[in-house]
Amino acid sequence: MAQDINLSRIKIKFHRYVSIFLLVIVYSFSIISVQDYLAWNRAAWIAGEELISNHNIKPKSIRNLDSFNGWYNSDSYMKTYQAYRWGEGNVKGKGPFVFDDQYFITADSLSKPGYQVFDEVTYFSWLSQKEHKLIIWKRDE
Repeated sequence: MAQDINLSRIKIKFHRYVSIFLLVIVYSFSIISVQDYLAWNRAAWIAGEELISNHNIKPKSIRNLDSFNGWYNSDSYMKTYQAYRWGEGNVKGKGPFVFDDQYFITADSLSKPGYQVFDEVTYFSWLSQKEHKLIIWKRDE
């Protein structure tokens, strides 16, 4: 009987330690993943802001994150296309609140037909422990 109680306590402790270990693993992965997302998001905003401030490109000519295009283009887009609901932001089929995609920002390094690499913005990923880049593509004239 005493051995059963000791064995039961050992099982409970073992399960507790395994649960805590797994919880720490999931928590750590979540924190690292959120940091990677925020680094990627920050790099995309920096790329868009760089086009606007350093190269005098109008926001209407940039295809970036939906939040970027919504921030800069949503009011004029909704007025231009008489879109009265937020969900009607993709009337032209180029993405939410995109007027023109002369400049296209993406993490995809595969060449885009009709586009040339214009610039790159790098960010560091904790998950892969290396730098990644976002590419700013410019449509051929």
